[in-house]
Amino acid sequence: MAVVLDNARNPRWLLVKTCADQLKIDWLFLPTHSPNLNLIERLWKFVKKQCLYAKYYPDFHSFSTAIERCLQDTHIIHA
Repeated sequence: MAVVLDNARNPRWLLVKTCADQLKIDWLFLPTHSPNLNLIERLWKFVKKQCLYAKYYPDFHSFSTAIERCLQDTHIIHA
């Protein structure tokens, strides 16, 4: 099994690495400065376009509800 990660430092903690080694999980790191390969970046770009561009929300509740609704309506397939 492999897990694809960006180059953030947090997944490299010793405890996480030790557990991943015990579970025989390989880590595949994305190249630096490659947001197009990072799926969460692509999803966030889509959400921003749908919910944030040229839109006004009177309060935080309206803002967060719009983002939650967008994510619920987006069909995401998990492999």
